[in-house]
Amino acid sequence: MEFTFYGDLLGIGSAYRLGSKTAYDKLNAFYNETFRTLDAFCDDHRNSVEMFSDSLFIKGDDAFSSLADIALVFPNLLRKGLLLRGAMVRGKLRFDTRITKPNFGKRLPDDDTLARAVGLEKMQKGARFLVEADLANELLNNVPDWKTQDGYLRSIRSNADELLRRICPTPDNTSYECLFYWSRGIQLEEYAARIKDLKDIMVMCDKTTREHYEETISVIQRARHRHKITEERLEP
Repeated sequence: MEFTFYGDLLGIGSAYRLGSKTAYDKLNAFYNETFRTLDAFCDDHRNSVEMFSDSLFIKGDDAFSSLADIALVFPNLLRKGLLLRGAMVRGKLRFDTRITKPNFGKRLPDDDTLARAVGLEKMQKGARFLVEADLANELLNNVPDWKTQDGYLRSIRSNADELLRRICPTPDNTSYECLFYWSRGIQLEEYAARIKDLKDIMVMCDKTTREHYEETISVIQRARHRHKITEERLEP
């Protein structure tokens, strides 16, 4: 199914206040790491990635097959001290055909896809990979019990793609999220090290920034918990 992902890098405004070179270095790391992670992903002509300032736009034809690649961007950035917050929604961002001139471009979205992605992304704090409820329900269609936390535990042995185990309701039940830190090659012992790094930075921050770190720590803890209980309950 077609999808659009919108994300933005947290903290760039604060970085600019510290100096343009500081902000540039953060954005440069953001661009380089995102390009490295999504290089092969973009070899598929159905996918497209666009970066502008601190924003990331991704769109494609297959939301399911794209989940793993997009999710991997989050921990890769996090290891470099960069917090990405983003949301994936159903529908592919398209623009009206307009009369233009060489120096006058027009990019008017033809529906509410971008507005839904941006609106969902702004609903939560911290580094988060949010998934619109309609899209998540479609992705979990073959394992409907996994659409709730208790249902996942009751049917944890259901036969489905491992990636779908990362999708769960947000704590406030306003949408779904992908527990991005439970990704390729991540071992359980790695969670504690990342949480410690975030806590050590958090204590030096103001209240607003601290909230982003607290929520990022929480999503990593949720990822560790689901990863752990899944391994325990799937043991022979």
